[in-house]
Amino acid sequence: MNQEKSAGALGIADYFEVIIGSAHVDFSKPMTQIYEIASSMLDVAPGEAVMVGDNWSDDVGGAGAAGIRGILLDRDAEPLPGTDAISDLYGVVDLLRSE
Repeated sequence: MNQEKSAGALGIADYFEVIIGSAHVDFSKPMTQIYEIASSMLDVAPGEAVMVGDNWSDDVGGAGAAGIRGILLDRDAEPLPGTDAISDLYGVVDLLRSE
């Protein structure tokens, strides 16, 4: 199932301005192009964007390579040292507010 259908099935699609899946743009994480497409579609500079993902290399590493801040969603609460990490999505707000 693609990301748009998944978000629709979960009833959360309306919370997102743009939903981008690799199947629709022919690039996948950690390729920087998928992050660049997202930044462009949202009209947000990479340095102003945040990517939250649960895979260190694909999500956080790929975002970082594209100039986007990556935040690791680690539900086990055992983040890598020196890493922006949260244990649930509420942590995004707390992390960004603390700056």
